[in-house]
Amino acid sequence: MLSLHCCIIYFVSSIEIASRLKASLREIDSATRMGGDEFLLLVSEIESRTHIETMADRILEQVRVPFKLGPETLFPSCSMGIALSTEGATSNALIANSDRALYLAKKQGKNRYAFANASDKGVKYDPIE
Repeated sequence: MLSLHCCIIYFVSSIEIASRLKASLREIDSATRMGGDEFLLLVSEIESRTHIETMADRILEQVRVPFKLGPETLFPSCSMGIALSTEGATSNALIANSDRALYLAKKQGKNRYAFANASDKGVKYDPIE
């Protein structure tokens, strides 16, 4: 069971992380909290895979910076699942694919991201070290 102190720290840390995510995005992009400690980022006008990798690296750097909350120093971590849109892809499919990639990234350790690419047989994961 969480104590009130833990709930407050969790809530405030979620606000801090949301602020860092928003600061890492461009004006045309958006971030939404999906629940718990999960956020959905909608990133538009991607020029290349390298472009999204650079953005993901920047987000990882921003989120990992420790911060103080009262007497506590918090050390956040971040895992990301990235799904690139293809013609005909639905928002539900993109969210499902990014969710699968997220769990692959989490399985590989903290502070990582993984790509999910749609294929004829489902999702092909392409982890990034």
